[in-house]
Amino acid sequence: MILTANRKSLIGLSLIAGLALAGCADDIYTRGQGLMPDLENGDVSVMLRVADSTRESGDPAAAVPLYRRAHKLAPEDPRPLIALAETLVEIGAYDDAAEVWVQALRLDDMNARALRGYGNTLVALGQPQLAMTRFAAANELEPDPATYNGMGVAYDVMGDAANAQDSYRDGLVLAPDDVSLQNNLGLSLALDGQYDEALALLEPIGLAPGATARQRQNLALAYGLNRDYEMAERLGRLDLDEVAVRQNLAYYDTLRGIDDHARKVAAVGTFQARLNAILNGEVSAR
Repeated sequence: MILTANRKSLIGLSLIAGLALAGCADDIYTRGQGLMPDLENGDVSVMLRVADSTRESGDPAAAVPLYRRAHKLAPEDPRPLIALAETLVEIGAYDDAAEVWVQALRLDDMNARALRGYGNTLVALGQPQLAMTRFAAANELEPDPATYNGMGVAYDVMGDAANAQDSYRDGLVLAPDDVSLQNNLGLSLALDGQYDEALALLEPIGLAPGATARQRQNLALAYGLNRDYEMAERLGRLDLDEVAVRQNLAYYDTLRGIDDHARKVAAVGTFQARLNAILNGEVSAR
């Protein structure tokens, strides 16, 4: 879930030094792909393909300088800036991403993808009110499930559970099978005390054979908030050690005691950031 005012719970901060990035890019730049002549001749489309391939191969940090070079080749083309901003978000460089989104929108202020991306970045930076104006502009141009998802997150962060849930449902009208929308709606409902509807949404996701650890633990959170400790424990043990499971059970009680929706959303963001770190092996629950 993206429900959080805490940036680390979205993706996690992993800024990498510019010199290190440049080194990675130079390696890719010369890796026998036969592209140097085209790149030297200023072919921005080729540069974008190289950058996209690098990003898709699992090395988004190395794609950053390539997108920057593509922008230099075509400074009036918003595509390199949009891809660059998305990649900066992917590696957790939200402040840098926000600056790049502004540049992209100066070139094309009617670009729904850029407006939506800027909105999501503003939410990550703790500015959901500003984000809403970008989401609204994006939806006027091109209604999209991802924009409704971003709007829902912004409303949840602001503590407006009713409008958040309406936004997720509006997105589901366009994309009934969108798991991200279903998941965010389910968690918003759970935090709002609407457990039956929340579990009806989250159980098919978290109990599916191909469910991720994150999806299972989102469902465990809903069970825990609903005081179904047996199911919360059972799901927790699929991915976590006993110490983490016990800590989570105690935290569910803490969350239930928070009345304000915005504060509860922020608390879940902190909780999920730590849970992600445990699942990724970055920290121990002990």
